[in-house]
Amino acid sequence: MGSSGFSMSSTYGSLFDASCTTCQLSVDKSAYWVPSLYYVSQDGKNFTSVTQNGGSLMYYLFRRDNDQIPLVAFPEGFRMVTGSPYYRSDQGTLESQALSWACIDYSIAGTPQTGYIPDRNCPDNLRMQLVFPSCWDGVNLDSSDHKSHGICILGDHLIVVAYPSLVDNGVCPSTHPVRLVTLFYEVEWQIQDFANMWYNSTHPFVLSTGDPTGYGLHGDFQNGWDVDILQDALNTCNASSGAISDCPVFTNVTNQNGGSCSIGIS
Repeated sequence: MGSSGFSMSSTYGSLFDASCTTCQLSVDKSAYWVPSLYYVSQDGKNFTSVTQNGGSLMYYLFRRDNDQIPLVAFPEGFRMVTGSPYYRSDQGTLESQALSWACIDYSIAGTPQTGYIPDRNCPDNLRMQLVFPSCWDGVNLDSSDHKSHGICILGDHLIVVAYPSLVDNGVCPSTHPVRLVTLFYEVEWQIQDFANMWYNSTHPFVLSTGDPTGYGLHGDFQNGWDVDILQDALNTCNASSGAISDCPVFTNVTNQNGGSCSIGIS
């Protein structure tokens, strides 16, 4: 989702200079990525893409341990990843707490959430939920794995970002004192379309990365914002509604970009 300049080798420049974006804000040329979800046939030979419902939501949360700490815009060239396609179990880390699945069923109270794809049908969509780290060392824009959620340097591996103490809130480690705006992704999938196609007691779905558990959920972010505009928004947009349409910094808010923008359009 996002800039039409997204590619295997996209840079800040290629994202920022792209002609369009699928985001509501035309000035947001960032790239947002999650793995797709597939239904697997009983013989394991056929894969059917599960419909993504209504696009996705990327929240910019103004979270920090106190209001006196300034929120900093993502700098040019900044990119990060949360999660890993290789995880197949809870890692017992803040990162694992930041990745979850919500089985939406409006006929019951509450929404069950798990770290894995649940073994039940979700009649009102299955939602991916990802919280990105928001504590930055203030120096490095990237590392060899585009993330790191520890607080030390291992060999030549740069530790760039870390989670605050409460995952989406709380205190940053002293090694990562710069507080970025918190990114939170929500992406919903219509697994109810396959409700009559289950063939045993476990779910029949797999992520595009090959993970059938859901613990390998992960997300990517590459900054494509005009940094000054985003910083202005972080400094001035404090409407209680939280709606981007109530932010005076943004003048072009639309729901029409998604249908008219795709990779390759110039």
